[in-house]
Amino acid sequence: MKKTIFIVLLFIIQSTIINNQLKAQSPQSFKYQAVARNSAGDILTNQSISIRISIHETSPGGPIVYEEEHVSILTNEFGLVNLEIGNGFTISGDFTTINWGSNDHFIEIEMDETGGTSYTFMGTAQLLSVPYSLYSEKTGNIDDADADPANELQVLTISNDTIYLSNGGFVKLPADLVDDADADPTNELQVLSFSNDTIFLSNGGFVILPADQTVDADADSTNELQMLSFSNDTLYLSNSNFVYLGNYFDNTDSQTLSINADTLSIFGGNSVILTDNVNDADADPTNELQVLSFSNDTIFLSNGGFVILPADQTADADADPTNEIQLLSFSNDTLWLSNGGYVVFPYKPIPLTSDDSLFECGNEFTDIRDGKKYKTVLIGTQCWMAENLNIGTVIPPSANAANNGIIEKYCHGGINSDATSGDCINKGGLYQWDEMMQYTIIEGTQGVCPAGWHIPTDAEWCILENFVDATTDPGCSLTGWRGTDGGTKLKTGGSSGFEALLAGSQAPDGLFYDSGAYTDFWSSGESGSNAWTRDLYPTEARVGRNPDVKLGGFSVRCLKD
Repeated sequence: MKKTIFIVLLFIIQSTIINNQLKAQSPQSFKYQAVARNSAGDILTNQSISIRISIHETSPGGPIVYEEEHVSILTNEFGLVNLEIGNGFTISGDFTTINWGSNDHFIEIEMDETGGTSYTFMGTAQLLSVPYSLYSEKTGNIDDADADPANELQVLTISNDTIYLSNGGFVKLPADLVDDADADPTNELQVLSFSNDTIFLSNGGFVILPADQTVDADADSTNELQMLSFSNDTLYLSNSNFVYLGNYFDNTDSQTLSINADTLSIFGGNSVILTDNVNDADADPTNELQVLSFSNDTIFLSNGGFVILPADQTADADADPTNEIQLLSFSNDTLWLSNGGYVVFPYKPIPLTSDDSLFECGNEFTDIRDGKKYKTVLIGTQCWMAENLNIGTVIPPSANAANNGIIEKYCHGGINSDATSGDCINKGGLYQWDEMMQYTIIEGTQGVCPAGWHIPTDAEWCILENFVDATTDPGCSLTGWRGTDGGTKLKTGGSSGFEALLAGSQAPDGLFYDSGAYTDFWSSGESGSNAWTRDLYPTEARVGRNPDVKLGGFSVRCLKD
């Protein structure tokens, strides 16, 4: 068997002893970084590997007090891999109860360079002083080993231009602290804000904008005249807003109008005889047809004459009846104005969703395959299921799904459990990638999603992440944890409404892991022999993008076509 050389670079300690006065606590983990090489000395770059870590007490062969593994982690372009020991998938023991101060401790490293769980022993080394800040957290840190009260930790506070120490003493800051090439505090950068018709500066000062600039006899900018326009299958208002009418159009029944003398005919249909069409067989110019036009409150005839309409009866601060606010309403095939007027649209049968009802994103969607209802949410321009998909027949975690025409899923049965039944009702099913894709590799395929929905691509996940957190990954090219707080917004209770559950996973070793401790969502995009996922952890505010082995059982969210 090809042996992999695993070179340990360093431990990075996260824990720091903090004075009891600050009421802080050390994180229960420490950093581990290493470079992986194969037996030929070549660095394993951008490769998925797995690592198992064991902590021995007393001696290298002593009892194991804690053991964890990190499955399918990705090395970078330099062959580096970064871990947090204490935050892996726990196999045995409790990291938080290790008594670092009682005995010597030794770390044993095992690795599977293929990303599986067939581990090869790499070596054991003694832990020296690095993780013992975890032990120091448990020591009495009120007594700081001296009797000098003059060197105690204090708290810094700031008020206006003065910094204070909690036990006394202060320093006054120079007048202007902004590096703007002057000492004048009156010309500092300020923040603009807007309220109604007034723009404010954060340090004081404001300007009231001029009243409504539209000449319509009032100062209200919310009731301006707008133009209706029509493009393809959409009706637009000039100041925004539109309504899609495509479902009502059927251009297959278009007909031709023709006129012959006083008769108007429709091709393949009926005809109507028109009344006097200007040529009215008399020589009297006073009874000719004229054109009506409208300006402000006056109706004009094209050959002269007009009538002034009564004053505007609507209490809207003007006497102009031509610019009244009206309501648009829609009934069957007719669009109505509240003060009169309507247009009838040609009839076309409306295609129904799979639950035989008009679907609007944000409402519940019913999957007609099993009658299950799913909440939905509109995020940007994307309509997502706001619950994990849960359809199919349950199989045990030790079995693989098969291409047999039956949708097969796992239901999480608990940590390290091999149960055949578990919590699918609350957390949805877990699916292997090929089963989810229904044995195709086409990105954006329907897969196990209902009709009209599909498995999101890697790029569509990036659109979602960058909408909720613009710092995530605009180029959709980074791996690992990205952005600032996209994970917080996507998790249960977050501001996006996505409501991601920490449903855990089913691993290729046939066991369930970490329900409530993390979740992975599949995409339909491949990365080599693996596929792209999105990872969320309870203590991590960001979103992870990593390739994972396709035999893992992960959660699925469907995206509307």
